[in-house]
Amino acid sequence: MEERRARFPVIDRRYCSRCQGCVDSVPEVFFVDDSSGLVSVVDRPDYPPAVDEAIKNCPRDCISWESRGSGDGPKSTGEFTVEEILGIG
Repeated sequence: MEERRARFPVIDRRYCSRCQGCVDSVPEVFFVDDSSGLVSVVDRPDYPPAVDEAIKNCPRDCISWESRGSGDGPKSTGEFTVEEILGIG
C-alpha cells in the first residue's frame, strides 16, 4: 500500500485518444473535465489497484505513474510548462 501512496497516475495528453477506457474502468480516479473535454486525474491520497489495469489497457500507452515529491500531485502533460517538459524549469 505504501507504494500506491508514493505515486500518482499521469496522462500524457499528447497521445491520449480520449477513448475514455480509463474513465469507464476507474471512474473514481479518471474523469472527463467538462471545461476542456480532456481526461483528467482526481487528486487522491492513494489510488486503487485498478489504475494498474487502466494503464495496462490504455490503447495509446499514455497513462503512467509518477512519484510523489516530483510535483504537487496529478498532472496531465498538457498542463506542464515548456520549461518543465524540457527539465529546465
